[in-house]
Amino acid sequence: MSTALSVSHVSYRYPLSRREVLTDVDVSIEAGMVAGLFGRNGAGKTTLLYLSAGLARPRSGTVRVHGRNPFSDATGLKSVVLMSSGSCLNRSTRLDKLGLYWARQRPNFDTDRLAELLDRFEVRADRKENMLSRGERSSANAAFAFACRAPLTILDEIHLGMDPVIRRRYYDTLLEEFIATGGTYIISSHQIEDVEHLISHAVVMDRGRVVRVGDADALRAALPGARSLTDVLMDVSGAEAS
Repeated sequence: MSTALSVSHVSYRYPLSRREVLTDVDVSIEAGMVAGLFGRNGAGKTTLLYLSAGLARPRSGTVRVHGRNPFSDATGLKSVVLMSSGSCLNRSTRLDKLGLYWARQRPNFDTDRLAELLDRFEVRADRKENMLSRGERSSANAAFAFACRAPLTILDEIHLGMDPVIRRRYYDTLLEEFIATGGTYIISSHQIEDVEHLISHAVVMDRGRVVRVGDADALRAALPGARSLTDVLMDVSGAEAS
């Protein structure tokens, strides 16, 4: 099986900062799986995802998406899409018109699928982003991410603001897209129990390092008494149940 994402010995610190956000991170995600990225606030999850999408360059180490450098290789960059609840599409353009623009930039973008998903998530396609509620913006971002049909789709806390009904539709759509496209999906979420049933592979971070990685069932089984990956996260971070 081919590798969708390879992160090798990556370290990173923000400009003008002496503190390393990531330290010697190694992650490998095989193509055609749904993987979860978990960690407490400040663990370095979002930074790792930004590097994986080619939105920043590591201080040291390498990042490859399907064998290409997403930071410097246009093909590599277009083979991955990263969306979060806070992503800004284009505040002054109607979503349906914005979809036509994205279709010119993204080789696999499906405008019909975008229209279907906006309707499923109850977001009007004739609205501009600056007219949407927080939950509607998250839903629109999810619709655009799925419509890209990219080989690697990264979803960073994109569910934030969605109401319970739309959130369920979002998770159902993720599974539907995975089955239909055979693509690779990475989900970062603090709501671990909500996504555990979707993932087969898990990456757990703590203080800028990857501290657990592998088959999700195996990670749970390796910790006596663990009922979920939340227990694994609590164990590696030294947290205690209240």
